[in-house]
Amino acid sequence: MERIISRAIDGGFEEGEVYFDSSNGMYMFRISASNKFHVKSLSDILMMPSFWKCLGLAEGWKFKAYKNGQWITEETDRRHMSDTPFRYPEWKWHWFACINLVAEGGDIESFFNKLII
Repeated sequence: MERIISRAIDGGFEEGEVYFDSSNGMYMFRISASNKFHVKSLSDILMMPSFWKCLGLAEGWKFKAYKNGQWITEETDRRHMSDTPFRYPEWKWHWFACINLVAEGGDIESFFNKLII
């Protein structure tokens, strides 16, 4: 998880440091803003749109679109992206997939291992 948050910081997410809190068994993120530290849990961070936008910038995510019964990306088929009525920023796609995974009790570490190579 440290690598994922570091990638989001590379994309412009708030400066801070990631650490594992053994007292509660959770990853925490200490944000340094104007010489004050705010601690957020990983679950708080995963709910922040700014985290996903910045991760998307660092990873070069663009848009996904729904066309002819399937999801396509700009890399898959550029000619259909402009006339597609339903375009979605790819960071939102991954954010919602993560929320669904958490709601179903899935493993976040494996999700990010598949998402970020």
